[in-house]
Order: sequence, then C-alpha cells, then structure tokens
Amino acid sequence: PSKTWSESLTNIKNRKCDILPMATVTSSRKKSMNFTKTYIYDSLVVATKTEQFFIKNTKDLSFKKIGVIKGYSSTKILKEKNPEIIIINVENTEDGLRKVQDGELFGYVDALSKIAYTVQEEGFIDLKVAGSLEFDQELSIASRNDEPLLNSIIQKSLDYIGEDTIERIVHKWVSIRIEQSFDYKKLIYISLIFLIILVLVINRNRTINNLNERLNKKILFDSLLGVTDNLTKLYNRNKLDEIL
Repeated sequence: PSKTWSESLTNIKNRKCDILPMATVTSSRKKSMNFTKTYIYDSLVVATKTEQFFIKNTKDLSFKKIGVIKGYSSTKILKEKNPEIIIINVENTEDGLRKVQDGELFGYVDALSKIAYTVQEEGFIDLKVAGSLEFDQELSIASRNDEPLLNSIIQKSLDYIGEDTIERIVHKWVSIRIEQSFDYKKLIYISLIFLIILVLVINRNRTINNLNERLNKKILFDSLLGVTDNLTKLYNRNKLDEIL
C-alpha cells in the first residue's frame, strides 16, 4: 500500500514493488521502469464547483490555482501549455477535490476515470467535470526494468484481453458527464438580473426627469409671478423697474 503517487514512484524505483497499473511514460521514469504499450487513453479534465462555467482549454486556467498530484507528469505539460497556471501540489485525488470543494483551489486536474470514480465514491455532489483539456493522458502498465520478462508477460496479457474488453471494464467503473457546452441556465439567470437592473435604472431616470420637469415649471411660474400681476397677468412695477 502507498498513500501518495510520489510514494508509489519511490517504491518501484527502490524495488519495493514490481508493478504500477497506470503510469505515463517519461524519460526519467524509463531509468527504472519498463512500460507496456498505451492501453488507456484517458481524457485529462478539470473538476470545479458546479457554479463555475465551462472550461474550454488550458488558457481558461490562467492565474487560477489548479491542484495536481505531486509527481504527476501532467504538471510539466500544463506549465508548457500555459505558464500562467498556478500549480498547487496535492497528495491524492480526494485531497485535490476536497480543496476545490473548500474553495482553496479553483479546480483540480486529473484523468477522467480517477475523478469520476472518486466523485462517485466520496459523494462530491457539489463538484462537476467542467471541461476536457486539449490533450489526453496516455496510460501504460509500468514494471521494474531489472525484470524485463515481467513487462513481456504483462504486454501479452493486455494483447489477449483486447481493446474492447478493456474499454468495457473502464466504462463499468466510470460514468460521469463532462460539461461540453455553455450553461444556458446560468445565462438566463444572469440575463434576468441585468434586465431587472435595466428596468430599475430606466424607472429611476424617468422619475428624475419628471421631477426636473416639475421643478422647471415651478421656477418658470415663480419667475412669471414676480414680474406680472397674478390676476391680469400684466407686467407690474417690478418689471417696469427691471426695464428702466
């Protein structure tokens, strides 16, 4: 058993374990591990709170705190795609999702299968998969490279199982909807709020205009009253003095 991904990597490097069921091939890992052919192409997705909008690609994550498991190869890929992403290391998938739930992180990036499974098992009902990023995670089975026969056996087993069976196995455990389009429900709510504000502003302006009109009439009336006779409406002594 290992509590973190970093511990798993250390264990296989130190020959405390023989196999990692899912791992991405990197040049540094090849120094201590052999890899099968990719047997799962897993979408790399972003999990956020349900009120967040659709995430189209890594550009939408600029200047946002994004959780990634420590030691994951996706950290390097994300930084290469968008250096403005603020990467925060987390211990595991549950830790990352919990920090999104608590507001410590804007989002958490991981393979769809891991996020989907954890969301279902732990009941993160206020979280969602807000979008799929523009690159997938290619997963292989890793084994210690001082036993090359082990890698050969595992590869033959995968070939025997076949892609269709592997896909059915994955779908059995993973079932989640990725938000792929704009949330029109939120758009309607926002539009209603702006409409209410617009109506209030128009009504306010109309009231002010009416008051100004009444005030102008009063000023005009007071001005006329000062130079004319109230009964005959003829100019009085004040007007004559003004003219003189």
